[in-house]
Amino acid sequence: MIAVMTSALLRPCWLAFVLLGCSSASPDPAAMAAAPQEPAVAPERRQQAEPLAAAALELLGQHRTAAAEAQADDALALDPGNARARAVLGLCLLQRARASSPPDLYLENTGDGETLRAVRSAPHDPIVVRLRGEFLATVGHLSAAAATAEELLGSGSSTDAATIALLAAAAEWRYELGEERAALVHLRPLVVHRHDDAQAHFRLGSCLLRTAATADDAVAAARAFARSAELLPGDRDTQEAVGRALVRAAELAAKDRTGHAELLTEALASFTAVAARFGSDAEPEFLCGVVLEAQADSVAAAAAYDRALQRDGRHLGALLNLAGIKARRSATEPQLRAEAEALFRRALEVDATAAPGTGLGRDERARIAAWLEPQGPVKRP
Repeated sequence: MIAVMTSALLRPCWLAFVLLGCSSASPDPAAMAAAPQEPAVAPERRQQAEPLAAAALELLGQHRTAAAEAQADDALALDPGNARARAVLGLCLLQRARASSPPDLYLENTGDGETLRAVRSAPHDPIVVRLRGEFLATVGHLSAAAATAEELLGSGSSTDAATIALLAAAAEWRYELGEERAALVHLRPLVVHRHDDAQAHFRLGSCLLRTAATADDAVAAARAFARSAELLPGDRDTQEAVGRALVRAAELAAKDRTGHAELLTEALASFTAVAARFGSDAEPEFLCGVVLEAQADSVAAAAAYDRALQRDGRHLGALLNLAGIKARRSATEPQLRAEAEALFRRALEVDATAAPGTGLGRDERARIAAWLEPQGPVKRP
């Protein structure tokens, strides 16, 4: 009885202890940033801290987080006001927080407070601002990350390496957000300073193409893709993007009733070169067929689709487009109906095993079914 009573008496104390442990508040980043500025230190201590902060920044860039954190701690021990070291520390804490699942909220909030404190103490330092933006982007606040970078970028026109790195980060965050027009503000000057940055040129082309309102806009996208393709000759998607942009330029030119034949010819030449370079891929040959159809050359288009199917007999686009050509010609060449029917049935077989979002739409299936059985399915007893 005594043992039971003792256990019962102790239980509330144990529960209170657990609750006390769980109620220890996670740091408030805003409160951390609002703390009074660190007192000034002697110049020699500040000078000793700077190479340590630089080393911490370099180690962070190499993804050597533990070593970067140690260097940042050493720098802050000498000079608590070193904003770069503090920003590095904040990102290191975030990486440690994310090493566990779920993330350690205490460490993450502490890292948030450290980077916020750093950027408030050095708001004009592009390195500190970029590190703060990287923290925000990592935790999913891309808009806030971009806005943080743009606040500094909009205040001057510096072209030092740190500012260009911040410009690249802002471009990336707007691009990832799908905000093409905002991304273009950063991408246009970025490719001037980083002419050999294939990714920047590709993103510029993508944004120009998605926002293209005129043929000239789409041609500019093609030129950006072309530069990226020069830098990435082994990337088929980048090579194809040139021709795709030219096709879009031709479409826009046709709407304006301006000459577009030259653009289609240039697109065909681009796709033909890609098809020759990537001899086992069906897509470039398929794209050649699409352009040839736009040029009203159905015979050459059919040959291109056939070449695509020789490379990949399950290429759905080539199956459908080749079947469509044969179906239209069957009105005057009845023997082609059987070939068209066989191609449509192959397309339906491919569609039956296609991954979600990659197959035919419901309307497409209905049209194929109606063509295959114009009187409707045969009802069997």
